[in-house]
Amino acid sequence: MSATKLAPGSWGAIRCTETASGWRARVRVRRLDGQYEDIRRTGTTRARARESALDAAEVAAGVTSAGTLTRDSTLRALAEDWRQWASAYGELRPQTLQEQYRTLNQDVLPRIGNVTIAEMTVPIVEGFYQSLLEPRRTRDRMGREYGEPRVMAPAARNALGVLRKVLDRAVILGLRSDNPATAVKPRRRAKKEIHALDASGLQAVRHAVTSYVNRDNRSGPTMKYLEFALDLMSGTGMRIGEALALRSVDDIDLLASPLIVHVTGTIVDYKGASAVRQDLPKTDTSTRSIQVPVWLDAKIRAWMSRPEHADNTLLIETRTGRPVSPDRVQKNLRTVRAWAGLPEWIVSHVMRKSVATAVTDEHGTDHGMYIMGHADLRPLEGHYDKRRTVGYDVTKTLETFDPDRARPQPVPAASVVDPEVFEAVAAAEAEADAVLVGMAAAMGTTLDQLPDNVRVGVRASVLGRIFAT
Repeated sequence: MSATKLAPGSWGAIRCTETASGWRARVRVRRLDGQYEDIRRTGTTRARARESALDAAEVAAGVTSAGTLTRDSTLRALAEDWRQWASAYGELRPQTLQEQYRTLNQDVLPRIGNVTIAEMTVPIVEGFYQSLLEPRRTRDRMGREYGEPRVMAPAARNALGVLRKVLDRAVILGLRSDNPATAVKPRRRAKKEIHALDASGLQAVRHAVTSYVNRDNRSGPTMKYLEFALDLMSGTGMRIGEALALRSVDDIDLLASPLIVHVTGTIVDYKGASAVRQDLPKTDTSTRSIQVPVWLDAKIRAWMSRPEHADNTLLIETRTGRPVSPDRVQKNLRTVRAWAGLPEWIVSHVMRKSVATAVTDEHGTDHGMYIMGHADLRPLEGHYDKRRTVGYDVTKTLETFDPDRARPQPVPAASVVDPEVFEAVAAAEAEADAVLVGMAAAMGTTLDQLPDNVRVGVRASVLGRIFAT
């Protein structure tokens, strides 16, 4: 045998010699621990002896994970190996793996699937990425195109990310020493306009849904759950999948007042299969508990008390007792949106953004990030050891999203009010201001810094005294 130095996990040339009974194959292997081993195998033919020696060399070298892949294998074969590996070792959540494999089959493999592992270069990856940036039509989960052609920058970014993972697998298997996809930089994301609704805007959307569901010429599914799903989102800030995954018994604390909802899972869609509940939210840090506002407390209790929901495992189910798909909610909301003439950015996630905006504006970023269940909770981690604590008391803010909240009545026009009343009120306001200014000076502060209850009390006292006389 030659004394040529081999790299760990490799072997030299397989030498075959004919014998009286057949063929003998010999190969020198260097194991991953650096030790050398001589492999000898026999066979009735040269090909069988060589194949047997090659199999033994792979085992001895410790690279059996590469299976039948070589540098001449196609990207398509490598992608399948990556999928099996990711599925076996639980590197990704099932719905994430399915979505990334769908991206491979839809965007990556049709373009460069027949390129071999050895042939993959930075220019090939760059050309592939640029081809994805050409305007094209959106595809649904069944691969059907719809809408007008547009630049699909997010889809191109996702495809490049999945390609990087697949080529990383080639590096791990020793089939490449580099990953050319890491050298290709995705186009910088354009700043997206963030759409968030205030309380009146949310009420308008909810009113459109109610009007559509209760219209006189209604036909098809009742869509009653759509109203309730939007209420859950606008009263808690949950993702649509999290709201649909709430269980009637395990996730609702009816003993609390207002009640508490525990976010412990999400509904996921699998291509070619029904929606299922995953016993984990979108991220590990999304598991949280939220005390709902009073108006949502009443709606949840009323929903659960209906006879048709008595046996429900989930708060929201189909007529056959299955989970409701998030895609179905989005489709129904698009139908209502078109019927009511609402803008295209009215989607279920706007409810979540609206809650995030309102809570953050009122209570700060720490409160908003916790209620949203965002992954980056570093400002909170110094004070809270566990994620599953009851969320901050933001129910006062969320009360404003009550769809049934009475709207304030318009102020009467000045022409129908007695002028003498205006003069009396103005005099009372001036007297109250004088008293408050004096109090502020005595306390060494300003009028604006006086407590609200003090300012309200003084004004009420002066008004009461003047009008009593």
